[in-house]
Amino acid sequence: MPMPANIPAAITVVPLDDPLVERHGFGPNSRYVEFVILPLMGPSTVWLYRRLGVMVLIADETVVDISELGRNLGVGGVGRNSPIVRSLGRLEAFGAASWNGQIYAVRRALAPVSARQLARLPEIARAVHRDAVRRGEHCVPAPA
Repeated sequence: MPMPANIPAAITVVPLDDPLVERHGFGPNSRYVEFVILPLMGPSTVWLYRRLGVMVLIADETVVDISELGRNLGVGGVGRNSPIVRSLGRLEAFGAASWNGQIYAVRRALAPVSARQLARLPEIARAVHRDAVRRGEHCVPAPA
């Protein structure tokens, strides 16, 4: 469900459970997200994922003021086309989050990129991907 026309002042952030991705994916503070996912999603969306991804790793539910979140990430403002709202939408478009009213579910980990996405990435990103996959570097702690 896309972001609503009337953006709420606060959202409730909860984990988007996906045991398969959590077992084989890459957590919000991983080098994989930094080097491989960032060129695809963009910096403000990755910073948003890092912030919200850590929240869902440590708590089952967190209420987040969207304006405050935007200011904390350096992309303040809360209009329909504000950077924070666009980033929330991009996270959802990339499958990293799911919006349902005032509940915003965020993945604890992101899946490895597809071969098609990988082919479009810079060489350093492809090297990090190869190394992470080779080393089995999918280290997201299992939820308690």
